[in-house]
Amino acid sequence: MKILIIDDNPAVRATLKLVLADEFDQIAAVGDPRLIPAILAPGNIDAVLLDMNFAIQSSMAATACSGFPASRKAPMLRR
Repeated sequence: MKILIIDDNPAVRATLKLVLADEFDQIAAVGDPRLIPAILAPGNIDAVLLDMNFAIQSSMAATACSGFPASRKAPMLRR
C-alpha cells in the first residue's frame, strides 16, 4: 500500500514517515498541496494524510484532494 502525506512542516513529514513505515510499503511526502493533483493522477495512492492547517490556504489543499476518496475508494485521513 502507498500513502501520500501532505504537510508543510518538514519535521512532521519526517516523523510521519518513520511512524507509518511499518504500515505502508511506500510513503510519498510533500510540503506543497499544489503537487497533489500530479501525484494522485496515476491512481496508485491508497491513502492520503492531509494537513489542513497550511501556511497557504487550506481550501487549496482540500480542493486539490476533492474527489479522491470517492473516485478511488481510499480513506482520507485529516489531522
